[in-house]
Amino acid sequence: MPHSTEIMTIDGANIRVLRGGPERRDAQPLVFLHGAGGHTGWMAFLEELSQRFAVYAPEHLGFGQSDDPPWLDSVGDLAYFYLDFLKALGLERVHLMGTSLGGWIAAEMAVRDTARLASLTLVGAVGITAQAETIPDIFRMPVEENLRRFYADQERAARRVGDVAKADMRLVAKNQASRVTVAWFFATSRIWARAARFRRGLSRADPRCEACRASRRRACAI
Repeated sequence: MPHSTEIMTIDGANIRVLRGGPERRDAQPLVFLHGAGGHTGWMAFLEELSQRFAVYAPEHLGFGQSDDPPWLDSVGDLAYFYLDFLKALGLERVHLMGTSLGGWIAAEMAVRDTARLASLTLVGAVGITAQAETIPDIFRMPVEENLRRFYADQERAARRVGDVAKADMRLVAKNQASRVTVAWFFATSRIWARAARFRRGLSRADPRCEACRASRRRACAI
């Protein structure tokens, strides 16, 4: 299915958006939010989803070709921005999907306003807990162990570990490994630091409450 790439302006900020899907107007919208590693382009799973859905795959503000506006300070800011994104595009009954950091943003959106959502799919979302388990400290975990946690099929995990090891050797050869490690540390530590704030928001916000949806910075107690 052909797809397009365009720059949209929402809330005064430019954001790169990949779009694809059936030509018919009644195709249900699906918004995919990528992880902290950055936008990976129009991958095979987006192509598969576009056979049925009108797929929107934006590149988060602060990443790649999208703007990094001065008001962007938290995952909550991104959540409100994407709610405005849905409104600006006139999207209703949206299937919202997010991986890693994108899953966290998607969950924050659902906490604040479910009016335009039909479903919520979180894939390996950070920033939240599952069954009261704490978030593992990835800085104390060997890289190989952390990579294997992403796969149920350990044969695929082994291939991924091998690919990363080869990539690491190339980075070392080019003297780039230190810069990548430092950048990843600061980006990821900022994510974990805001996890507690989000969990507090989950316990206090009611998606059906007009006051919760109207507030840009806090949720009312219920």
